Amino acid sequence: MSEAIFESVGQALYVSYLMEILPVYPASIMQVIFDDQNKRNQIWDDVKKDRTINFIGLSALEVRGQCALIRRAVDRNLDVHEIAVIKSYYGHQKTKSDGVRGFVEYLTWLLPIKNKDAILALGWSVFVTRKQRDGLSIAAISKEYGLDRRLARDAQMRIINDGQLLFSRAMNKLRPEFEISGIVGDISY
Repeated sequence: MSEAIFESVGQALYVSYLMEILPVYPASIMQVIFDDQNKRNQIWDDVKKDRTINFIGLSALEVRGQCALIRRAVDRNLDVHEIAVIKSYYGHQKTKSDGVRGFVEYLTWLLPIKNKDAILALGWSVFVTRKQRDGLSIAAISKEYGLDRRLARDAQMRIINDGQLLFSRAMNKLRPEFEISGIVGDISY
């Protein structure tokens, strides 16, 4: 591949995990969308346009294939705990669930709380979107599981801090491979 597809590792992961849950459209519908986007870009070739995703020349099936290869690279190059964190951040549905469960299971012995359901609730409170956080506040989790709020907050902070550390380590491991393979790089021109 002569030109990068994505501008950053985070963008590559975001799109790849999103593509995992999107329905497979008939090639004709997706191809029309990609072709339309490609035509728009080519019309303005004489004007410098910044773009951050480059699907030019790739069919809808090839885009899906590239995204599957990116997800496979995560599984192949990262430690099990780093994989869990990446899936917790970028995954959807079952993939996200597997990631959150895997990550909090890893942290269980490090946390001052021993109730596995409470730890899982704290994990979800970290990795869900703002819209999904209803009922996942420290106060609500503490009340539901009979926890001291300070202890619950300390456990949540450990989940956040360890998650950020493993996330950063995972991104640093993936970046060189994605750059060498041409998945990530400078695509604006």
